[in-house]
Amino acid sequence: MDKIKINSKIYDLDIFTLAVFKSIYVNGSANVTARLLSVSASKIARSLKALRATFDDELFIRRHQGLKPTPLSDILFLPISQFVDLASHIEDVSLSEPLESPTEVLRVAVSPGLICFVARSLYNLPSLKFELLNWDENSPERLHNGEIDLGLCLGKQQTKNLETEVIGTIKNLCVVGNDKHPIWDMNDPIILEDLSKHPFVYQEIKGFNDKVDPFEVFCQKEGVKLTSTHKVIGLETLYAHLLTMKSLAIESSSECDVLNSLPGIRSERMALDQAKRLLQSMVSPDFYIIERESKYRKYSQSVRSELCNIISKSIDL
Repeated sequence: MDKIKINSKIYDLDIFTLAVFKSIYVNGSANVTARLLSVSASKIARSLKALRATFDDELFIRRHQGLKPTPLSDILFLPISQFVDLASHIEDVSLSEPLESPTEVLRVAVSPGLICFVARSLYNLPSLKFELLNWDENSPERLHNGEIDLGLCLGKQQTKNLETEVIGTIKNLCVVGNDKHPIWDMNDPIILEDLSKHPFVYQEIKGFNDKVDPFEVFCQKEGVKLTSTHKVIGLETLYAHLLTMKSLAIESSSECDVLNSLPGIRSERMALDQAKRLLQSMVSPDFYIIERESKYRKYSQSVRSELCNIISKSIDL
């Protein structure tokens, strides 16, 4: 098709029609798109017809699983998504009350179980505001689409079309339990075999220990029998388990700062030789920053460097 004619038709598309394209691409359904945009199915059909005429392409092909994008739709998605997001932002700005001291808010998705640690680290950056969200299976797409700004995750994640970089490696570990746990009565330094004699609990972190925890791997390799193992989700559940189930956990020293602030909890730094034994049984527990390409980021390189530096220092405490 002639380039001039294509451009002329693109100019005729309204923002709503482009929003229809983005929604169908994301959820694969015209009916869901109609519901999300609060319009009739016939209006969605008209917008889709206009899009197909403009680009001379089916754009979405009906399959058993829903509407599947064509190769051209894959190419068009990012620029259209960014344009729709920008238009939405313009509307928000036009309707909002002027702020005395406007501050950019960065939306950061964090591995569940690490939000408190990251929040305490970012507390030392008072000049910036961060909205912390749980990193989940939808986060890579949301990050790619600009709905969140970056990710901070322990362990490798599925991050197609995104950039990842290790910003720190956990080296220092602590044993954690309630302050009345009998393990604190031992005169000798705590070794890993001592932990296996008590119920063990750990927080699930996707991409790190969601399949099996490193302590379980260590016990399997060393032929050490575990009393019991419990996987929990979230700090509150971990805290309750430590208090009421006489269980023990192994956490990074930085996370122990958060746990130690809770009543009834005690932690002790694990001897370096014991931490080394545990870490040798697993893939290095790296902390990653996950981002879009630099040209799509809404934060500066100096902000990025400061954020990575404060997280890295917190990990090495």
